[in-house]
Amino acid sequence: YPQARNLFKQAAEKDPEFAAAYAMSANTYSLELAIAGTIPTLEMRADCLQDANTALGIASEDAFVLSKCCHPVAYICQQFDRGALLAERALTLNPNLAACWTSRGWISLMQSEPARALESFVHTMRLSPLDPMRPFLFSGMALGYFFLGRYEEGRRTAKEILQLFPHIQSFGSYIVNCVAAGDLAEAQNAAMQLLKFDPGFRVSRASATFPTRSPEMRDQIDNALRAAGVPE
Repeated sequence: YPQARNLFKQAAEKDPEFAAAYAMSANTYSLELAIAGTIPTLEMRADCLQDANTALGIASEDAFVLSKCCHPVAYICQQFDRGALLAERALTLNPNLAACWTSRGWISLMQSEPARALESFVHTMRLSPLDPMRPFLFSGMALGYFFLGRYEEGRRTAKEILQLFPHIQSFGSYIVNCVAAGDLAEAQNAAMQLLKFDPGFRVSRASATFPTRSPEMRDQIDNALRAAGVPE
């Protein structure tokens, strides 16, 4: 991710008006956290926000730029309301751009709106059945099912993508659904696999990996991870 980020920054240096390069640089921080579980430092958050703000300052009416900035603004910088507004603006500009719906889905989860999140992810799949962000769509859908109490659907969805593309969000969404569905043995097994994938993962890191502004949803996630045996 740092290598990709450097490439985008180099592109922006060659063309300071290349808004998409700044937006994609900011977005690499979201991918790094979702896939590898890298918790951004204060410096990383500041750099992410600076790139997003620069991109938006250049092309505030570009749906692609907005779609790639709104997610890290919410996910990395935890400016949830601003991220949500940017996502809605992106959809207004281009309702047929799948990336807009994907970002709207994740931000809706952060905003404690799981039904809206599921609607967004399903719409993404209709627009782009072979979307390269499919692993993250499925993880998001699984979390949406979890918050709506549809645990069997959630665990099936999470398991499908976990087998194809294991990443922090796929492990987490599978574990919490297994716990809620009453399959503690499978949740504990998945937790052991998660700790092999990322030995440093802890419940205390879940608030960054799976942010939500709802204290109730925060407790649901953290308590499920604890039940599965994830260390504090």
